[in-house]
Amino acid sequence: MIPRPDLTKYQYQHDYFIKKTRELHEFGVKKVIWIFTENIPVIWESESADTIVIRDGWNHDVTITDGMVFNLATLYAEAQP
Repeated sequence: MIPRPDLTKYQYQHDYFIKKTRELHEFGVKKVIWIFTENIPVIWESESADTIVIRDGWNHDVTITDGMVFNLATLYAEAQP
């Protein structure tokens, strides 16, 4: 099981995710995608340590890698009976 980060160390929770995104890129990760569900559905997408694109809602195509794209709103709609 992956340990949960102690977000009490940060004034704002998003500060943790920005820091972690930068660390992942510095480590060599090519792309970081965060999907937030708690308050407002948001997707953060980053391909470099300097840039995070914030997409409001889930109805956006997100490219994982060349030829692999997903859209959470579409996947959710398709899963409904």
